[in-house]
Amino acid sequence: MTNCSAVGDENGGDGTAFTVLLFAMICFIALSMGCTITVDSLKEVWTTKRRAFLIGMFSQFLLMPPVMFGLAHAFGLPSRVAIGVVLMGSAPGGSTSNLLTSWAGGNVALSVAMSATSTCLGALFMLPLNIEIYINTGLNNDANPNPDPLPLTPSLDNLTSTPA
Repeated sequence: MTNCSAVGDENGGDGTAFTVLLFAMICFIALSMGCTITVDSLKEVWTTKRRAFLIGMFSQFLLMPPVMFGLAHAFGLPSRVAIGVVLMGSAPGGSTSNLLTSWAGGNVALSVAMSATSTCLGALFMLPLNIEIYINTGLNNDANPNPDPLPLTPSLDNLTSTPA
């Protein structure tokens, strides 16, 4: 079985072409899903689908991380695997969910609005907060009496600081 990191090593390369191709495909999917919706359909999401939008945000940021944390503890996963499970449960949705929503005949405007909001909100605020709560304080304390937290503080400082 081949994983993404081994693709470039088979031919003596570093995998750069594969990474560029994967990035181009993700951008194409995101752009094509964005082209299928209108500004009016995005306005309609907030006026008629507000409840669904808020339930999605609640589920993604306030329900999924503690559920993943609990499952990692319940199954007694090794520390690194548990961290991966919690990270996957805390990460914002992406363009693949928009594509699957389109294929299933769902509300693409709702999916794009949730993906855009969760990416902005998640990457800047909720993902670092969930990592601090569930990984740096929860999982590291269980796995290691001398926890070595994920280094998020310098990146958060860079995001919030202004140049001198």
